[in-house]
Amino acid sequence: MVTMRLWNFVFVLSSLMLLSSQALGQFEPTTVNRTTTRATIDGQGYFQHTVLAGQTLFGISQAYGVSIETIYNANQHLPDLRNGLRAGLVLHIPVNAVAPLLQAPQRPVQIAQNLTQPTTVRRPEHSVQIQTIEIPYRDFIEHTVDRRETLFGISRRYQVSQDSILMHNPIARQGLHYRQVLKIPVKKYSAIPFFYYDVQQGETLENLSTHFGVTQMEVMNLNQGADLENLAAGSLLRVPARAAAIDWPPYIVVDQQAADSKRLMVYCANPRLKEHYNVAVLIPLYLDQFNPELTRINASHVSFSFLSFYQGILIALDSIAQVGVSITLHTFDIGRNASDAQQLVNNNSLEQMDLIIGPFFPEPLRVIAAFANKRGIAVVSPFYDNPDLLVGNANLFQVSPSLQTMLESTAEYVARNYTHQNIIFVHNNQPEAQGLINAFRNRLTSDLAMVKNGRYLNTINGHLLSDLGLVGKGRRRNGEMGELRNSNGNRQFHEVVYRTGGMAEIQRHLDATRQNIIITLIGGEAFVSNYLRQLDLMRNRFQITVIGTPQWLEYQTVNLRLYESLNVHNMTSDFVDYRQTHEQNFVTRFRKAYRTEPDFDAFHGVRTGYFFFDALGRYGREFFKCVEQLNSPEFTNPFHFKNAYGEGWENIKFVLFRQAGFRQQNVATQ
Repeated sequence: MVTMRLWNFVFVLSSLMLLSSQALGQFEPTTVNRTTTRATIDGQGYFQHTVLAGQTLFGISQAYGVSIETIYNANQHLPDLRNGLRAGLVLHIPVNAVAPLLQAPQRPVQIAQNLTQPTTVRRPEHSVQIQTIEIPYRDFIEHTVDRRETLFGISRRYQVSQDSILMHNPIARQGLHYRQVLKIPVKKYSAIPFFYYDVQQGETLENLSTHFGVTQMEVMNLNQGADLENLAAGSLLRVPARAAAIDWPPYIVVDQQAADSKRLMVYCANPRLKEHYNVAVLIPLYLDQFNPELTRINASHVSFSFLSFYQGILIALDSIAQVGVSITLHTFDIGRNASDAQQLVNNNSLEQMDLIIGPFFPEPLRVIAAFANKRGIAVVSPFYDNPDLLVGNANLFQVSPSLQTMLESTAEYVARNYTHQNIIFVHNNQPEAQGLINAFRNRLTSDLAMVKNGRYLNTINGHLLSDLGLVGKGRRRNGEMGELRNSNGNRQFHEVVYRTGGMAEIQRHLDATRQNIIITLIGGEAFVSNYLRQLDLMRNRFQITVIGTPQWLEYQTVNLRLYESLNVHNMTSDFVDYRQTHEQNFVTRFRKAYRTEPDFDAFHGVRTGYFFFDALGRYGREFFKCVEQLNSPEFTNPFHFKNAYGEGWENIKFVLFRQAGFRQQNVATQ
């Protein structure tokens, strides 16, 4: 029996909580104001910013509207800069890289959420002064790798970070080779003529861009760093110069509701960022279940249940701090009781939070989600995989995909990859599983029909199959489902109710001339063990692939040889590919920090933590307005969120894998 001393456990747990609330960022950051002090060095103009105590590199970069990498590149005479700032340090900020400041807003703009009356935009004066501004934009050049050339050397040559090069050249993560062609992102500048426009009460980016005959993106590029989602009357807006030549009518009427529909795009282009964020972790630690008189505690004690997840969160916190995002973690011991969550709400402990991770169980999660929804705080549900709580909670993120999502997407995978094979659908017609059985049957029927009729690739966007796994596409409308059913004619698969037909019924449908794909929606450790043994006896006569359910992964007594010999496929959102460099790096860091091996919960913790910490850093506390950007293939993300039932967000990315040589292999990478 594995045990550890009680005092040692309490010490470790207390240290982790102290680390989260103090050592990794418990401070009040100092506000950063732009300096007016300039200097010219080698013909280049720089702001001379003197660092004050408490200021961060992230805060300075936001104040000047430049990237952290730009500051690094401009201060190569400070080799220790990447190790942190110190008070009194003078930083060079390139003047031509700094985002221009707009005139401070004179008065707030009141925007009705459900305004139905149109808004009029006044005609500006024609006597405008045309000016020019240098606007940075990203371009790419191609670099051909020479012999013995390294990624570090290339990054130094082009003054671009290694991470940026790898982001645009994923294959380079496996190493460089001679004559390999890399896309190198470079910043270029374009001189854009413009004139200033004095914003009037009630005007928005949507109706102004329509009025001036320019695109919203043109206006956003000219006004980087400005809050274009909430234009303030009296502020000055840069407008492309060609709009000055337009013979404007006295006014133009724009439907405000149509304008509001595009406000999210505006926010994500210029999000409201903070220098410092507060994140709450509501995790079951069960600290009240300790007996102080004990000298040892069993490793199976309930307090260890989610500890590795929390340890992963702490590593993610440390990682995000290294790129300049300042976060204070506040940890609360919340288990299954809704009353504990309600008490937390009542004592105002969560009022200042920018993000809440947890609770882990449905009843307290329901309380916290309702509270956070009223205050515009995003809530992350790390483990609960039932999408019922997403209804009515627009800011709730469900990290673990539901079984129905995974089954429906697996049905699509089967239809696309095994169209002409022999498909057998096995279940027990369980009353409690009728919804899942019907959903899988309907999806398989419709997707087979699309492939058969040649409509699949032409009209329906399928999975995103990559080295990261499988991404479903959500649920179809009933009308579309009916149309596809009618086009299908006879069903293209066999269905077996095992409790009435048994193995004999399955064997009757097996085909010796084709591959047999047997999808089995039945659980139970004893059943699965016996079921696979019986199928294995027929393996010499038939080519068999079995697709099971996630609960099979929990069974300890099933012979792993059967998983391999029957090519058993299963689905999980916690797949770990230890061949990936970033996974190896995490294992190394986890071992060093905690002197043990990370389990799946630890990987789940670091992925969850970093994704949402990074979302805060990129888009602020309202990052839920920018889910489309977070889902972008530009970033290697472990999640892909979609609106479930038109409300909260469900992760629909998972991996379909098989056992190969006692190793789990992602079928998408074969």
